[in-house]
Order: sequence, then C-alpha cells, then structure tokens
Amino acid sequence: MCFRWTKTETEELKRQISLGINIYDVKITGRLWDGIRRKAKRVKLIAPLRNPPITDAQKEKLRELRKQGLTVWQISEFDMLGLPRRTVSAIQHAFSRMEFVDANRSKGARNRKCWLNGEKQAFDTFLRRNSLKLAPQQIAKRFGVVAETVTARQRQLRVRPSLTANRQISYFKKKIREANRVRSRKMLLNFEEYVAKKEKRLEALAEKLRGQKRLLELQEKYCKGCGKIWPRHKKFFFHATYKTSFGTSWHFVHDCKICASKQCHQEKVAKYEKKYSQKLE
Repeated sequence: MCFRWTKTETEELKRQISLGINIYDVKITGRLWDGIRRKAKRVKLIAPLRNPPITDAQKEKLRELRKQGLTVWQISEFDMLGLPRRTVSAIQHAFSRMEFVDANRSKGARNRKCWLNGEKQAFDTFLRRNSLKLAPQQIAKRFGVVAETVTARQRQLRVRPSLTANRQISYFKKKIREANRVRSRKMLLNFEEYVAKKEKRLEALAEKLRGQKRLLELQEKYCKGCGKIWPRHKKFFFHATYKTSFGTSWHFVHDCKICASKQCHQEKVAKYEKKYSQKLE
C-alpha cells in the first residue's frame, strides 16, 4: 500500500534535488526508488525518463532471473539489469511482451477497451440518461466493456444508483426473484430430512420426560394427525393460554408439532407453485 507523502518528505526531496543529487541517489526514509522518482516527476523536479528499449542481453538476463523465481520488484529494486535503471512497470511490460506473465492478465490486457473518437463522450451521456433504468451488466454488454468499468465511471460521474434505486431496475428484480425461488425450492426440498430429524429429537425428549420422577403425573395427549401419543407438553403441541375464574388454563391443539409442520409445508408448496407457476421437483 502506498502512503501519502507528508510535507516534510516533499521538502526533503526538493532539498536533495536542489543540491544537485542525482535522482538515482536520493534517499528518503521509508520510500523506495520508484516512489521517489514518481513523486519527483509529479512535482516537476525532474523530466520524465526516456530509457532505451531493453536489449537482447537484458532479455536473456530476465529469462534467467525468471527461472530463479525473482519478482519484478526485486529485479527493479536491486538493479539486476544494470544501467539504465528499469522501473517495475518497465520490467512488467517486458515480461508481458516475452509472455512471462499470467495468461489471464495477458488476455485482459489484449481485450482492454480502446475508446475511439467520440465513444467515451457517448458512453458518459448514456450513463447519465440510463443509469436508473439499466443494470451495469446490460450497459457493459451494449458498449463491449466489463461491468466494473461501468460502475467505476458511474461513481466518477456521480450517477451511481443507490441500493434502493437498483432494486427498482427490472434486471435486478428478475435476479432477486430467481434467487428467492432457488432458495425457497431448496428449503422445501430439504423439508423431509428436516422433519425426520425433528421427530427423532421429540421422541428422545418424550422418553426423557417419561423417565423423570414428578410430583404430578405426566399427562399424555393423542395426536389426531399421526395417531401417536405424546406428552401433554408445550414442546410437543402448540398451545394457547386463557384465564378462568380458577386461574390460568392451557389449551393444546389437536395435532402435534410434527403434523403442524407437515401441514405448513403443504401450504408453502402450494404458494410456491402458484407464485412461480411451476411444480416443485
């Protein structure tokens, strides 16, 4: 990560240059030579470097250094190619021309969008007019760029839609709807496994409750749905409480929680098929 130059560092750079020290010999604590050179060029203390192309001997040297596993930064930092000094960018470009870089990086460089006269202005105009109507993916496909290029330019032009505005674009509405459909389908298809595990947990809990010693006898309740007998307990049946003249009374529903879950599942399946107009398969 590159840290912002402080005023003290900039003044020290100007002082050394004013004393006639060559840019190659300027030393700033915590700064590398590439960073010092770029800063000096930005504040117009030196002219841009115009080094001759890399020679055949230097190319052979690069091949040897590449086989040794040295990085571009190491080659530049320790001046392994000799004079004139080569920047990290120059060595990286040489590697690219010699096809030493990653294949994906080379492909990305070859496919980079080159704007012709007037295309960039038309692109900006289109973004200002349609950023609230079309998704970055749709705009990118129209202009032959990647979606990241569209979003970056939208931020620069300050026309990047908010999250709420994005949700109103038809492209994202379809994406959200499809994501919700896939998530709902997955949950509904996993229901059988879920309810089987839940039933085993309740059976184990029932055995535990029946084996406990109690002052009052544990009452049992018959489930009209599955025909099983469960403890008359809130862990197994949904219930409602209401007050009577004698205190609070509990009313348990007729079906156990397993049957209630299956009934709820059937309702959800019907809603899914109605909403997405397709069978759950």
